[in-house]
Amino acid sequence: KKPILDGDLESLLLHIAAITAITNCWDNYVDCIKPHIQAEHTLSRKSKIFSYTEALTDFENAGGRKRDYKKEDHWNLDKDSESSPLRPLYYFLKPHFESTPTPETP
Repeated sequence: KKPILDGDLESLLLHIAAITAITNCWDNYVDCIKPHIQAEHTLSRKSKIFSYTEALTDFENAGGRKRDYKKEDHWNLDKDSESSPLRPLYYFLKPHFESTPTPETP
C-alpha cells in the first residue's frame, strides 16, 4: 500500500473519515485487484474519497462542489482534540478569519 502523504486534501479527508470500515474496504479492493492490473496502473486516493462519499450519499453529491464536508456522520470534525488531524489546519487558518474586515481588506 502507498503511504498516506501529508499535506494534501486526500490525506486530510482519509484521516478524518468517520467510517473507516468503508475506506478499509477500498484498501481490500485494491489488494484484491492488484494481481490483475498492470504494475504502472494505480487507483487514486481521489477515487477512494469519491467512493467513500458515494457510499454515504449518492453519485450526484459524492464529489466536487456538491460534496458536503460539514456532515459530522461522514467526517470527524473535532478540531479541539489534541490528536485531531484538523488541528494544524485550524490554527493555520484561524488568524485569517479572526480579523475584522475593513474597507482596505480585499
